[in-house]
Formats: sequence, C-alpha cells, structure tokens
Amino acid sequence: MTIKYKVVKNRRSCIISPRTKYCLRYIKGRTIRARPETLGIMVFETKEQTRSFMLSNHLWKQTGVDVIEVKPVGRKLKLKLISVIEYGYETEILNKFYRYPLEYGHHNFPDGTQCYPAVKVLT
Repeated sequence: MTIKYKVVKNRRSCIISPRTKYCLRYIKGRTIRARPETLGIMVFETKEQTRSFMLSNHLWKQTGVDVIEVKPVGRKLKLKLISVIEYGYETEILNKFYRYPLEYGHHNFPDGTQCYPAVKVLT
C-alpha cells in the first residue's frame, strides 16, 4: 500500500479557510473526494517534503496543524500549474485560477507535491 502525507489544520485543508467551498474535512477511515473542478487533493510523497512545506509556510507555528497519512485513490493527476493562495480570499482566487489558469497560476510546486482525485484517511 502506498502511503502519502497530507498537512491539515483541525482535520481540514490547512491553507484554505474553512469558510470556502474548497476546504475539505479529513476524517480517519473515510474516503475524501476532491471537487471535480479542482486539481485534486494535494499530498506529499515523503514526511520530509511535508515538513519542508510546513516550514516554508510557517505552519509549524500554528495550533491544530498536523500531518496525517493517506492512501491515494485513483490515478495521480498531472499538474501543470498551481494556484497561489492569499488567506481570506481563497474562494475568489481559486475560482479565478480554475477559470483562467495561465493568468492566476504558477509553476513553483512545493517539492514532492502530488494530487489525486481522492484519498482514504489512514490516521
């Protein structure tokens, strides 16, 4: 079984505000599916890459942030661009990104980034 790692905050998507339609909740034992219009669920290949992402985004300072283990469901999605998130404006920025990816996206993926249509939450 292939295990990947997901950074969460209070068992939800860590960067995206819980107020947005893009924020998913990760409950142990459940299979979580990405919204169809999105790039999928972002995970990391190794724990080291996960820690690096947490450090670069100052997530290690925040309470409720944790790393969970997940099992990918479906084929890995090929990423060409990724969105930049500005906390508080996530829905607006992500809507623009999905409509106009060349204008609102960039190629700087965090090391080890992988996306899947769904994941099964193991921890």
